[in-house]
Amino acid sequence: MAGVVKETSVLSSEEINKALGANLFLKAECNQINGSFKTRGAYFAMHEYFKENKKKDVVAFSSGNHAQGVAYAASLMGVNATIVMPEDTPMFKIEKTNLNYPHNLEGFLLLIISNRTLIRAKQTRANSK
Repeated sequence: MAGVVKETSVLSSEEINKALGANLFLKAECNQINGSFKTRGAYFAMHEYFKENKKKDVVAFSSGNHAQGVAYAASLMGVNATIVMPEDTPMFKIEKTNLNYPHNLEGFLLLIISNRTLIRAKQTRANSK
């Protein structure tokens, strides 16, 4: 994962450890690329899949950190990414996801779908069982 994600520090507090009567360690993934561990997971999952299978386009449904991680990992791996987000996704999450896939690369599609579409899709799936 070197060069893909940052090595983040592990934090601990003697005061908290004493109060808890245990040693508590916190991994500072908030300092990671995109601010969460989701980039690590997205990249690792895609990397493992592509080791055994031909590289393919990827699709993710997420309104947050996972979407950003998939967009970033896809750009590093040179595969197309389609990210689907619900319409009530905060604008800063949409913009941050969009920034994680370089605009000089083709193959990035960000779809914003209505909550009605989500409900209809769930009903259709429920009816098909």
